[in-house]
Amino acid sequence: MNDSLLRIGVSPRVCLLTLSTVRALRGCVTEKIKHEVDSGKFIWVFDFSLSVNAPDSRSQALRFWVVDVAESDGVKDLKVDDVVDQIIPPTCPSFSSEDLCLRFSVNRVTLFRLSRCWGCDRGRMKREVLAGFLKSRWLGEALEPLKNSLPPVGLTQPHGHHDVQERPVDLQNSGT
Repeated sequence: MNDSLLRIGVSPRVCLLTLSTVRALRGCVTEKIKHEVDSGKFIWVFDFSLSVNAPDSRSQALRFWVVDVAESDGVKDLKVDDVVDQIIPPTCPSFSSEDLCLRFSVNRVTLFRLSRCWGCDRGRMKREVLAGFLKSRWLGEALEPLKNSLPPVGLTQPHGHHDVQERPVDLQNSGT
């Protein structure tokens, strides 16, 4: 096997990627990705950890917006509300657990634990609760001064949620 780029598809239903997925896509170690988060290469990262008392497990709970990973600099000028709208569209007032497991790249057990933190018992979860969670767990707020110093670049393609075509992720220029 050679070191050439392997093209893979990511379903449009998946909005957030785990650290392990980003590590596999980029072909680099966890520490490098964490450094890239700290330096502002990835702006749209969310902390899905269940406890603030477990800092060692925090990195495994990070979720990266798929568009930020695929397009790198193409999404730096967006506002948090714009990104949240891409992840959980405002046209949907609530979301099923199956849909959220796919969107957030979490398993059902983790989603159940998160939903208890959100005050949801069963059934569909309201968008406003999910939006509040995403905004409160966005790590980029600490990087906002860095984000504002970057040259503005627009989102080249909206992220579709309802068609099931695979979207190629070209990481040739990922800098690994």
